[in-house]
Amino acid sequence: GRCPRVHCKDQPCLPAAISDVPHEEAVKIFCPCCEDIYSTKSRLDGAFFSCSLPHLLMLQFPDIKPAKPVEKYVPRIYGYRIHRPATTAQPKAE
Repeated sequence: GRCPRVHCKDQPCLPAAISDVPHEEAVKIFCPCCEDIYSTKSRLDGAFFSCSLPHLLMLQFPDIKPAKPVEKYVPRIYGYRIHRPATTAQPKAE
């Protein structure tokens, strides 16, 4: 699969598991760019791939690890950046 994050720019992902116990979890995908795990629609058993597969592959082949994205997500409303104090202000309960 491909990473669903915008800043990863369709980075190819690696199969990964959450658990090594058979029939416990379905396979997930691991994005080496953002280093996050995502669910898939696949019902394939995740234990088949192991929890350590993506990490061992990147240790064995360090050249396949992509660079971290330099762009940072900036939240916007109607194209305007949100002022930082506005995000931390809490409405007072009466």
